[in-house]
Amino acid sequence: MLLWSGLTLALGGAAGFAATAIPGLFEIEIELGPGLILGTLVAAAGSLVLLGSPRLALVVLVLFVYWNLSEVLVRFHDLPSLLQLLIIPVGVAGLLAARIRGVARLILHPLPWLAGAYGLLLFLSIAWAWDPDLAGFEAVETGKGLVLFLLVTLLATTRDRLRLAAAALVGGGFTLGALSLFQVVRGDFSGTLGGLARIKQAQIYGDVFEPRIAGPLGDPNYYAQILLMVVPLALILAWRERRGWVRVGAWTAAAVVVGAMFLTYSRGAVVALVAVLGLTVLVRGLSRREILLGSGALVVLLVLAPSGLWERVGTLREMLPGESREVVDPDSSFAKRRLVTLAAWEMFLDHPGFGVGAGNYAARFGPYGARV
Repeated sequence: MLLWSGLTLALGGAAGFAATAIPGLFEIEIELGPGLILGTLVAAAGSLVLLGSPRLALVVLVLFVYWNLSEVLVRFHDLPSLLQLLIIPVGVAGLLAARIRGVARLILHPLPWLAGAYGLLLFLSIAWAWDPDLAGFEAVETGKGLVLFLLVTLLATTRDRLRLAAAALVGGGFTLGALSLFQVVRGDFSGTLGGLARIKQAQIYGDVFEPRIAGPLGDPNYYAQILLMVVPLALILAWRERRGWVRVGAWTAAAVVVGAMFLTYSRGAVVALVAVLGLTVLVRGLSRREILLGSGALVVLLVLAPSGLWERVGTLREMLPGESREVVDPDSSFAKRRLVTLAAWEMFLDHPGFGVGAGNYAARFGPYGARV
């Protein structure tokens, strides 16, 4: 009882302090109407279901975050941030699932304290930031991430639930990849499939510009990152599951995710995929049959991959040391990243102790970009 009381007081105090320090943090502007009333009733019923099922609450939370549904629903469907509404029932479900022992184990673990200290440092940087509002926004966003981390940790207190969360990620990656592949095969990039399959017209190589799939994040490189993280999970699921249909589904999900990742034209994702596959094989090892099947599937994916991807990956040689070949049409993204990295280094040299304040890099970029 003492632990629950202390936890409640700590959460209440933190919420009160945040509301005082950042005015408007908990304000939600909504217009009352039949749709909102119906949505509220559905949300209330769903909350009761989540309270009684920590497994379902974990799956909903994982997919909600992975699909970026909160931002998608706000941007494309004019709905309020449903993630804020989910926090309370999911949080209660997490506390009920973890019980006293799980909460105590979380409190005694150093990782939440380290993450909290980092968030506190970002919040304190408001005092010396050039733009305090940007620092405050960054601190709040980091705080939201910490809350989500704590919720997932409370819900995934057993090996079975942890495996369920991994399976949900594999299913979520397959769904996003399938939507993106459907969009490309159809050849119609005018829609976004509800906001889950956005497109960005961007440079592929030289003066060639083509559509790059960007998923629910709106950025091809970030989309490739969240697809890539599913690959090792799908491979492990395919290797360890005894049920045949689950193994087939996991292999299919891995192939679809890799295929969609290729269509993002992300060079970093291709390099990271090679590393992920190499490390996965190194850790687990493969039989001769698995090597043959995997090699065949990989060859098929490489053949079906767009030719522009290999032209784009080929531009990586511009970064190799000692490259003597004259580059007639250098890749603009390399120049941009070199510029922003050098500007960040100059900021660090000028402010080595506490930095320029959370979220203030863009605000201070102008003079530093000119300098480098």
